[in-house]
Amino acid sequence: MRLRDFIQEVREIEVFGSTDVIIEGITSDSREVAPGYVFFAYQGEKSDGRFFIPEAIKKGAKVIVTDSLPEKLTPNVTYCLTPAVKKALGVFTKIFYNKIDEAMAVLGITGTQGKTTTAYLLRKILLTAGYDCGLISTIKYYDGEEWKIAENTTPEIYKIFSILSKLYKKGIRHCVMEVSSHAISLDRVFGLKFKGAGFTNLSPEHLDFHQTIEEYKKAKMKLFQDLPADSFTVYNSDDPVGKEIEKLTKAEKISYGIKETAMIKGEIKRMNLSGMDFSIIVEGREKRLRSFLIGEMNLYNILCAYGLAWGLKIKEEHIMMGIEAFRGVKGRLERVENDKGFEIFIDYAHTPKALENLLLTLKPLGKRIILVFGCGGERDKLKRPAMGEIATGLADWVIITSDNPRYEDPEQIIEDITKGIRKENYEKILNRREAIKKAISLAKRGDLVVIAGKGHEDYQIIKGEKLKFSDREEVEIALRLK
Repeated sequence: MRLRDFIQEVREIEVFGSTDVIIEGITSDSREVAPGYVFFAYQGEKSDGRFFIPEAIKKGAKVIVTDSLPEKLTPNVTYCLTPAVKKALGVFTKIFYNKIDEAMAVLGITGTQGKTTTAYLLRKILLTAGYDCGLISTIKYYDGEEWKIAENTTPEIYKIFSILSKLYKKGIRHCVMEVSSHAISLDRVFGLKFKGAGFTNLSPEHLDFHQTIEEYKKAKMKLFQDLPADSFTVYNSDDPVGKEIEKLTKAEKISYGIKETAMIKGEIKRMNLSGMDFSIIVEGREKRLRSFLIGEMNLYNILCAYGLAWGLKIKEEHIMMGIEAFRGVKGRLERVENDKGFEIFIDYAHTPKALENLLLTLKPLGKRIILVFGCGGERDKLKRPAMGEIATGLADWVIITSDNPRYEDPEQIIEDITKGIRKENYEKILNRREAIKKAISLAKRGDLVVIAGKGHEDYQIIKGEKLKFSDREEVEIALRLK
């Protein structure tokens, strides 16, 4: 395809140079540029892509798409000027990959909590029904050939289409993906056709980026507002935002809930540390199931996945089989088996609401909760005292430690957390390894040790350096020493 085939689809674009250029590839990362590529240069979160235009041209870029022309234009390079570079990237990508998304069933899942568990569960249901399925999640990506560690919850649009293209070539027509609020706000999914989208819930998060809860909510809701009429939306009717989504979306509506009237309704019947018995009521029919997952939060995740599978017309028996076979996700209420007489859980909870849900789920299931947690640096500072209050209010003993301090002083982060504490049931241990070791040493028969905040992550970011660190590995080492 030539440049002229692309620019006619972009609303506002001015071209300086030939439109007869053959396009060999698309990227916004100068390190990925190869001869014949289009390089999209724009201001990013951490760096300005416009500074890398000379490097991209040196590597063979023949077209530069940006919002401001450099003082000197390079001969034999075409410059495209547009005020909406990211939207243009979405348009170019969709055309370059022959609108492959429209020939597939791409399922998006957004919300503050539960995206990862819901995505993995939905994929399990599809596999159970006989459909291979791609995955784009916080933890990993699967493109039909291999699993890759995720760079972002939702990658840039040209990387999404690269995954979809590989899936399509393998004969795979389904892909489940988490859609973050950052991705929606930064136009990473602009132009992507979703067959269906699911909403889990909304509580304050990423306010360092969105500034206000209202802006955060708007970002989430935009996914559903943009859904076409021939797609479907699955929303939590117990969440006020779910009810707003119901009013604004043009897509087919599928509601789920526990408390309010919904098309798909669930109820926990019995629960212990190894799983829960629950019912799902759909169209007046009640089904009893058993899941390895526990807690009300996970019941919501199950109902959301059920709704998305239902929207895809997956047979009910396959949905049920997939739910009952699913054993959970690494770092999401992950149970660490041991023979010491107490239970250990590792979880990704890193917001006030997520931590509260985690502790409320586990509190009735053990004698004491010994909690280890911290807060990440260079992120929403307002949540720190709130998490300190929740932690000490619901856990019996709390060890406040370091998370990913990044360039912040970890001791100051801990002090911020303690500002919300009203009890004396805590201690501060800066070194996370020592904090985990101390928690394990304190545990007695019947206790629950909870390591929260990092979940699946196998690193700590300290002063810009990414250091190997796994909560799971540290727990296993501490158990051997006990």
